[in-house]
Amino acid sequence: MTDYFRIVNTTLDDTLDSTRPLAGIRPENLDDVAKIAGRLVPHVAQWAGKYPLMGGVGDAGSRIVFACLSSATAFPHRSLDELVDWSALALTLFALDDVMDGVVLDYSLEQLVQFTEMCLAVGKGNAPTPADRVSDPEAQVLAALRECSGRFAKYPAYAKLQGYVTERWNRCFTAMCQESRWRLHGEPPPTLDDYLANAVWSFFVPLYFAVATTTLDPDDLSEDALGTWDKVMHVGSRAMRLCNDLRSAERERAEGSLNALALLTRSGHTEPDAIAAILAEVHESLAELDARIAELQPSLARIAGALLRTTHFYCSWCLARDTHGLTIGLFRQLLASHKENR
Repeated sequence: MTDYFRIVNTTLDDTLDSTRPLAGIRPENLDDVAKIAGRLVPHVAQWAGKYPLMGGVGDAGSRIVFACLSSATAFPHRSLDELVDWSALALTLFALDDVMDGVVLDYSLEQLVQFTEMCLAVGKGNAPTPADRVSDPEAQVLAALRECSGRFAKYPAYAKLQGYVTERWNRCFTAMCQESRWRLHGEPPPTLDDYLANAVWSFFVPLYFAVATTTLDPDDLSEDALGTWDKVMHVGSRAMRLCNDLRSAERERAEGSLNALALLTRSGHTEPDAIAAILAEVHESLAELDARIAELQPSLARIAGALLRTTHFYCSWCLARDTHGLTIGLFRQLLASHKENR
């Protein structure tokens, strides 16, 4: 799995100026985020150690560092236990994505559809009980999902919003299966607009932040509020997916997977021009996200701030040259260096 984390795009790197490993965290928040993430990493690594697919051993934990930094950035005022919840969910979704992309299992489309149906059953209480250590990748994902569901069941709006969250799971899995059809069945490539309409769902952001609504007061969550929240999540997801597509373009080209950069270059753009067009779209999406969040009702403000911070952090993370190789060991060195240079 180590080589999989070497996510490079040479043309993109030649375009960018950013090389700061903790790009995306506001300078005034960096001390707090780094301190929280530093405390969080060993707890999340211990949790991930039960599931080898999560990359929970020593310096192989690049994803653990990302999950902890992202959780600390999004939810800086939550307890350590709650931050473990969010980091565990992120790692589980990464592992699920590995299965769907054929990184760890060479599944047919039919097998992938069956796998998503089993994942969806987690929300209905029909998943296997987690073992101390699970060896099969599919079983690891199912067990971790079940554990995450148990963790989030303690939140105040979980019971009221279980149907809302389950529907987001369903839409996410439907979108992921469509991406698998493009990859495995050689269907005609979609337009960029059709690709992105699907990709905002398959990228997990609407699902992750639908789960975030379970932390709010259930009496404040009307259908209108949730409908507005869906639209805001899609804007953040679009910006993050575009940045992800830039960063992972070379790897996905080798896998035969579609992404926004590949679709633009197929339509006649040079790669530098396509990168510039995508970066312009990212900036427009970030500006739209700021405007939409400013108009949200106060009851959604807490998770709206989390979405905004996450979007800026993730976009900057993907657009920095060296962050996907930020392992646990290197992260500890960065924290020590940051402390010395304050």
